[in-house]
Amino acid sequence: MTSLIKPLVAATFASMVSLSALADMPVISAQEFVGHAASGGMLEVESSEMLLKDGKASADTKAYAEKMIADHTTANEKLKTIATSQNLSVPDELSEDDTVTMKALETASGDPATYAKAQLAGHTAMIAMFESYASKGDNLELKRFAEEMLPSLKAHQEMAAKLPGAK
Repeated sequence: MTSLIKPLVAATFASMVSLSALADMPVISAQEFVGHAASGGMLEVESSEMLLKDGKASADTKAYAEKMIADHTTANEKLKTIATSQNLSVPDELSEDDTVTMKALETASGDPATYAKAQLAGHTAMIAMFESYASKGDNLELKRFAEEMLPSLKAHQEMAAKLPGAK
């Protein structure tokens, strides 16, 4: 079983990083941006909550997970407010890709290194999407949201890179 976990997790992370291809797209719609951003934020919260329940992580990794829960909950609420005011739908469950990622993390049984790698890959992909939307998006309020979130996402990425097992 353990021999299956590493390839599954590697494939999952590769699919997460494929979101960075969104940066090369001319424009994604406001609805697509909301869907990807909301699902990604929910994944951050759910995976961090799972890590904290397991208890295997170092104090630094636990502190990072607590920050992800707080920051992404706040960001998700702000995104929902903006999207709702513009009649855009906000998903209330993970996307198919994010569900695969969450299942891979569950399969890894709360392994802190797997969590760290997922955080680094996920934030790298989200930064690419947020940068793309901030520069090319078609919705002024969502562009502003993307611009405002980029410093936090980049800080999260830097913090994730320093977690044990991230690289």
